[in-house]
Amino acid sequence: MEPRLGLFFLATRWTGETVNREPDKCSAIDWFPLDNLPTDLISYPAAGIHAYLTGQPFAILGWPATEAPAAMLS
Repeated sequence: MEPRLGLFFLATRWTGETVNREPDKCSAIDWFPLDNLPTDLISYPAAGIHAYLTGQPFAILGWPATEAPAAMLS
């Protein structure tokens, strides 16, 4: 897995239509309840959602493992 940075935000309001701009990579875009997410989520958004649900300020996925992230050592 290639390391990447993904930023995630909680949307409290939305207007408009969702559009799948990468149909070759993504089968669909839709809204789902957090307790009923699809099983085939892409790994890095799934890690971001899991971090949010468990109260973690961030998740590390695809980066070299360390004993503890520097931001959490203080």
